[in-house]
Amino acid sequence: LTADELDTLLKLICNDNSTADSAKIVVSFDDGYADAVAYVQSRHERFSRLNWLFFVCPAKTRDRVGFRWDLPESNVAKCQPLSIDLENRKSLLSGLADSPHCRLATVEELKHVATLPRVLLGNHTNCHVALSDLETADCVAEIAQSRRDFEALFGPTEHFAYPFGVPGVHFRNEHQEILIAEGYR
Repeated sequence: LTADELDTLLKLICNDNSTADSAKIVVSFDDGYADAVAYVQSRHERFSRLNWLFFVCPAKTRDRVGFRWDLPESNVAKCQPLSIDLENRKSLLSGLADSPHCRLATVEELKHVATLPRVLLGNHTNCHVALSDLETADCVAEIAQSRRDFEALFGPTEHFAYPFGVPGVHFRNEHQEILIAEGYR
């Protein structure tokens, strides 16, 4: 969506004649892209009854490592195989978070936006891997390490978003149990 298209959607949701209680509506942005932070900074007062939640990958944000899908198509295959131990150390992804077409917000930008009223940050794992693609031990390690990294950067959170997020495809009940054991709601 463009910013104008999102504005139109949010205006419909927040319409005074709407039956929706916009005080309970949360607008969520995944991955921590800088354009989403800029959008909320410019719109949070205009949509003063909405809540905003950014799910970020703390290691990618901290280390300025991009996402596979932001690479040119010809380089995506070069990032194989997938490994949580190596994902954020791949040279093709290094520095990609600062490319203009896919820039991730910096730690400082995210800390600043989180000072705005009704804005929260949540964890989205370090590597943005579907939990169902990981062995249980790797899944536990990824969730625990990303929580430690998130809290070192931004403080405590009880919010978590599953990468890709389709129940039964990208995560299963066992992953929810791991998150609960890690302290997420």
